[in-house]
Amino acid sequence: MKPRLVAIVDHDAVVAMMLDEALSDEGYRTRVFAIDDDLLDQLRACRPDAIIMDIVIAGGAAEWRILEA
Repeated sequence: MKPRLVAIVDHDAVVAMMLDEALSDEGYRTRVFAIDDDLLDQLRACRPDAIIMDIVIAGGAAEWRILEA
């Protein structure tokens, strides 16, 4: 069975890297995404099994809309 894909979305590169390493060590496939205008399209294209996202970001309402989509 193919490992589950976890998308990591965080404005802090260090936090994203730590999550990436920890999840990879546990056998998950990961992709780290930048918070930009194309984020929703990128998430739809890769169809992750789970998303870890920092929603306490400047302009947090946009991040909630992404999670609702």
